[in-house]
Amino acid sequence: MTDATWNLLVYAIAGDAAEHQTVLDAIDDMRAALSSERCRIAVQVMAKAKTTRYWIAPDDKIRTEVLPDVVDSSHAAPLTSFLAAAERRHPASATALTLLAHGSGLDHIHDYPKHRHGHDGGLGGGPAIASPPPPPRPWFPVARRAPRIAPPPRRPDSYGCRWGPDPNTGHFLTNVTMKKAIAAGPHGRVDLLGLNACWMATLEIEYELRHVASVEVASQVYAKPWPYRAIAGSLSRRPEQSAEQLAQAIVAGVSAEIAADQRQDTISAFRAGAALDALAEAFDTYARRVTALIDTDWDAVCDAVISKVQRIDDPYQADLGSLVKVLGRHDREAEQAGRAVTRQLDAMRIGHAAHHLHPGVHGLSIFCPKSTEVDLADAYAGTEFRTNGWAAFLAKFQTRLAAS
Repeated sequence: MTDATWNLLVYAIAGDAAEHQTVLDAIDDMRAALSSERCRIAVQVMAKAKTTRYWIAPDDKIRTEVLPDVVDSSHAAPLTSFLAAAERRHPASATALTLLAHGSGLDHIHDYPKHRHGHDGGLGGGPAIASPPPPPRPWFPVARRAPRIAPPPRRPDSYGCRWGPDPNTGHFLTNVTMKKAIAAGPHGRVDLLGLNACWMATLEIEYELRHVASVEVASQVYAKPWPYRAIAGSLSRRPEQSAEQLAQAIVAGVSAEIAADQRQDTISAFRAGAALDALAEAFDTYARRVTALIDTDWDAVCDAVISKVQRIDDPYQADLGSLVKVLGRHDREAEQAGRAVTRQLDAMRIGHAAHHLHPGVHGLSIFCPKSTEVDLADAYAGTEFRTNGWAAFLAKFQTRLAAS
């Protein structure tokens, strides 16, 4: 057998029977659409008390392999092992990896109780404003953990966004652990990384993963399963396509379902690597300028964050494109810095689609809580983005808001 052009790898969690059936349906869809000898598909499903791999090739029945040990998908090793096994069994010149499960953006931000510190205060110790309503239930529901009385004294290096939870341990795979797992794989990176989970199209998350993928695909809001039949069909018809072209095909498949009113979410595709570095650098410059405005134009800053910026269905996130248009819009230096962010966002975005229920979104979100209940240091701990000027803006904003 000659090496394939593309390996399509799906790393999926099935927390209950309905989720398991959804994954099995996706496997059948991909098998039905796969027709090119230059493409191979592998799926690893972490379910209750069983971890199964499915190997799919054209003109061949699906081969099933039950692993001898049940893996904990919150660890790096199982994902690295899956990447290595796929490379051994189906050598290919390009790899698309999709992670299919629950998602919740940055870790812990939905877990804080209203009276975490014994009063309504949060960062800064002052009274909190009214808490935002809880987000709607996503396709893969976000698991709730028992409220913590106080954060542990330090966080592990793998802290970050969370994906999961593992159906057996209840633990989550963080974005830093995900990054390390892919980096430890056969090629140290994948050509396309898809996060088919809720709320994962954020600047912080894409930035963390920028060096382990050439292209990243994710949703700003709650996420339904992508059309895997269409994805496999696209690879079969054009096995020579690039990672960017495959990303655009994924966006087109979701967009077609949105147009047919079969789904109501969003999807975005971005160039990673240097393009994300450039965006983060431009946003850092912008963030440092609007941080200064907290002292000189607090009312306008507060109004922009609380009332003006376009929110998504996760109340702790705001649309990045909207933010840089409304926050600091009366300050010439902030306006110029915001336009630079917009140019970089436009340059790195290679595909975007959104249902009309999500107006005014530009494909990428940013952590932007409008209450004081969130521990900012806790949310950003261990992530590369914690050094960006935006973290300092949020800390100063929360302190001033608490004192208001």
